[in-house]
Amino acid sequence: MKKFILLVLLTACFTNARSQDFGDKLFANPAFMMGTNLGKYLQVLYAQNQIDEMVKFTASETIKKYGREKVWNYYSTCNFGYEIKLKSMNTEGRYKILSYNARINATNTVVRMKTVVENDTAKVVLDNLRITY
Repeated sequence: MKKFILLVLLTACFTNARSQDFGDKLFANPAFMMGTNLGKYLQVLYAQNQIDEMVKFTASETIKKYGREKVWNYYSTCNFGYEIKLKSMNTEGRYKILSYNARINATNTVVRMKTVVENDTAKVVLDNLRITY
């Protein structure tokens, strides 16, 4: 019983420490958004061909740099139908970098997704619109 209580307390402390970064904002943590992560959420939108919704989860700095139409075209022509599994999240300044193990065309690789929180919502930052897969 003592071990169980200790485990519960440690879990509560760890969870509280992690949640303080994002508070109770449902879409602010790119690694845990409503039971999933930003990469997986974008994959669901991609699979359902909800390109307009994908653009909504794109950082304003990307929209300003390339324009909404080019970003929309990028999402509509990219291949985002490969397997990904979140492995880690690191902080670089104001950005959160999500690292995924991915299986693309029968090859294991690492895919990194740069994200930023805007208006309590995690959004992806696209450094270029070059399609690589």
